Amino acid sequence: MSAPTYKVLNPATGEVVEEFAAATDEQVEQALAAAQSAYESWQDVDINERAKIVSKVGTLFAERAAELGRIMTTEMGKPLSEAVGEAEFCQEIFEYFATEGPALAADQEIKSFSGGKAVVQKRPVGPLLGIMPWNFPLYQVARFAAPNLMLGNTIILKHAES
Repeated sequence: MSAPTYKVLNPATGEVVEEFAAATDEQVEQALAAAQSAYESWQDVDINERAKIVSKVGTLFAERAAELGRIMTTEMGKPLSEAVGEAEFCQEIFEYFATEGPALAADQEIKSFSGGKAVVQKRPVGPLLGIMPWNFPLYQVARFAAPNLMLGNTIILKHAES
């Protein structure tokens, strides 16, 4: 029995564009270890420095919107104008969190019933797994990745099988 694979099919032609082997248990363990290792240093990067990197990711989405749009059109049949628009919107998402992230992550004092001080803190928790749907492959990633990277988490993504 052969190992399972993921196939990228052009929905317009049914042609197999590319095929990937499913990750082995060892590869999954390596990805988890790498995400944990990255988290251990990423969480300590100042949030304003993380913001610069997150902003740069957004810039790359904008710069590569046409290329990313063509890939989505080939792989999932999304109309090119919608696919390019999705990539461009990702730039806005990353830029929003790069700009607003430091304020969103700031400690928030809340009313205390005892007269003491109570604070809600937003802190990184470690590597996070995001399982993404097929219909908005970039937008869903941006919504998941940008705020978590800003907060200091690392992420592992698993896209839809289709």
